[in-house]
Amino acid sequence: MSEDNLELDLLTNLEKIDISKLGGLHVVPMYNIYGHLDTPYLISRFAGRSEDDSLWLSFYSEYPDESKDFSATGQFFKFGEEWRSFIYNKVHSLHGGNHKKIQKRRSDLKNAIAQALNEPNIRKAGLLIHALGDSYAHTKGKLNTAEETAYGEIIGHGLASICFHDPDKAFRISNRDKYIEFITELFELLKTENADEVKFRNYVNQVKGASCTKDDCAIDELNLVAEHKKIHNFLFDNLHTIPSIQEEELLNAFSLIQD
Repeated sequence: MSEDNLELDLLTNLEKIDISKLGGLHVVPMYNIYGHLDTPYLISRFAGRSEDDSLWLSFYSEYPDESKDFSATGQFFKFGEEWRSFIYNKVHSLHGGNHKKIQKRRSDLKNAIAQALNEPNIRKAGLLIHALGDSYAHTKGKLNTAEETAYGEIIGHGLASICFHDPDKAFRISNRDKYIEFITELFELLKTENADEVKFRNYVNQVKGASCTKDDCAIDELNLVAEHKKIHNFLFDNLHTIPSIQEEELLNAFSLIQD
């Protein structure tokens, strides 16, 4: 059975589930926090941006996964709803397109991020950075080839995650090329006159050579524990104190992203 047929079969069975009996179970695993929270902070600092801007960029990059209204898990069972389609397709880059559509989506996101940074609007830039990261993570097939296709809106990459091929794990050997291209593009977008190219290249080489294939232990291997704790503390200290992002703001942030 093909992966597409497996997705349709899984969808048919999921629609029969009584959601009220699921409790706190996440049917689709939460997206990995290292890629959306730790990574933007690190790359922003390498790019020469301030500590404050870097923390807020990482905060808003992670924000969609922390909100049930904006996360793929929070919208998972709302099949057929327009808002679910927007969240999956635009915010999490689960558009199901071929390699040409993938390239266009990445280009559109980079242009939108550059515009947000020029405004400047750190909040908008962070939200768009989330989607840019997902535009690399949420594809199957070799990077930048005709075989690369995006996961679609039906169940996202849920099947791949269930089968232990989670595309959101940055340090999985099969995911590293996409992660490295993402951080390289992000560095170029965020780069200032104070950028430290040497530190950035050292980080890239550390990622390439990491013996650990799980994000949690890679944080230890790359000596990032202190940064990891700081960034996570910032997230949880501010998550419920800042004005929440409303649907209209999210729609406006992605207004330049076309199918």
